[in-house]
Amino acid sequence: VPSSGGSVQSNWNLVAKGVADPIPSQSGNAGKALVTNGSTVSWGDGGAWTKIAGGVGPNPGSSAGIQLTNIFSDTYNFYKVLYSFRQDDWTRIRFIKASDGNPQSAANYTWSIWHGQINADVTNHQGGNNNTDFTAMYWNGTDSGFSLCELQLWHPYASSIKTGCKIHSAFNEGSTLHTHTGGAVYDVAEAHSGLEIWGSAGDILSSTNFNYIVLGAKI
Repeated sequence: VPSSGGSVQSNWNLVAKGVADPIPSQSGNAGKALVTNGSTVSWGDGGAWTKIAGGVGPNPGSSAGIQLTNIFSDTYNFYKVLYSFRQDDWTRIRFIKASDGNPQSAANYTWSIWHGQINADVTNHQGGNNNTDFTAMYWNGTDSGFSLCELQLWHPYASSIKTGCKIHSAFNEGSTLHTHTGGAVYDVAEAHSGLEIWGSAGDILSSTNFNYIVLGAKI
């Protein structure tokens, strides 16, 4: 008879032996993946980019837009924020201060966008400095049309670095396709924890016309 502890006696050969729980506790690890260092497994990030947040616009809709709070931290250095606003309006953005959780509305934003369009060919430049916000999609789109904007940021939570972002966007206005590339910076070093996004003409952001996702990556 084998011992209750599972040790092998001389009259038994061990074929297989299990462990009590080979997987670390899943509690508090939603969205994580199993990773290994070559000898042990643990919960961690399954790829270079990790989903931090995602969702839709406010319900009921609001002309004040949406505040994406606490999406930036010291956990990640690089961030991507992708959103779609399917409305005949363009978006304006402010960074949210980490110090008090309020949007930063001081006139220290500088932004620049190169705007191209096809099927009504135009190439021009839009931008500003000493502004109280910046623009990421500068033109009217089409209700329920195609719309996608991507903001790329480096360490916006660092208080010793000026927060800036690279901007890429594309959307349709009827049969005309608009594309934008550019950037924006808040010209004072300050820690930021999120974004405020709203429609320039006061159009409503809602759960049916606005979607977003936030991704973070470590070095």
